[in-house]
Amino acid sequence: MISEASFARAYSSFWQEFTPWINDYTSFVNKGLVERKYEPLNSTDESIHRSINNVTAVVLFQNMIEQNNSDIDTAFEKAREIVKNFPRNGLDTYNLDNDQMRIIKLQSSRLVDTYKGNDLIFNPQFDGCGILASCQGDLMYQKTLVEIKAGERNISSSDIKQVIVYCALNWLAKSERKIEIVEIFNPRQGVLWQSSLSSLISSISSLPTEDLFEQIGIYLYESSEDIVL
Repeated sequence: MISEASFARAYSSFWQEFTPWINDYTSFVNKGLVERKYEPLNSTDESIHRSINNVTAVVLFQNMIEQNNSDIDTAFEKAREIVKNFPRNGLDTYNLDNDQMRIIKLQSSRLVDTYKGNDLIFNPQFDGCGILASCQGDLMYQKTLVEIKAGERNISSSDIKQVIVYCALNWLAKSERKIEIVEIFNPRQGVLWQSSLSSLISSISSLPTEDLFEQIGIYLYESSEDIVL
């Protein structure tokens, strides 16, 4: 079985065939289709520790929305259980000092300010398909799917593919949840990209949305038949 992130990053022959314009579209996104909501953080955390801070910030955001709990130590304990499964997670050299807490608080406050007031669904679950394991997105509200990325980089084509995979799984499962808008928000960089799902697909593929999703399902199922148990 593979993850949604692995499918988005690899399997280039599939993506080149069915989303031939995605790289050009991603370039347009970064050149002007993103909204700068905040200035980039003055990040002083080491790169090996950024995943810890990013996950802690998201957990803190969820705790603040669902429980009105702004305790960083509580958020960090939960985040540590998540991050310890990451390769090269940096936990052995990490110290939750004032500088780390500043970065965590800034990211979580940006998330709260951006999404408060909406009926938020955290970690929406998507059923697997073929070789693709079941997975979780980051956030949903109304008919909008949100992917949170907090690296010090632009939006990548793999980020957009990952969002498409979630939408395809949702459609293939005939879920009652409807996704009509997709977003990628980077609280560290302070940028937000939003698009209607139909506009995104028409910008990267010659196929209608549902036809592209059907091709994703066919590919994932046919790939599973190639696996020798």
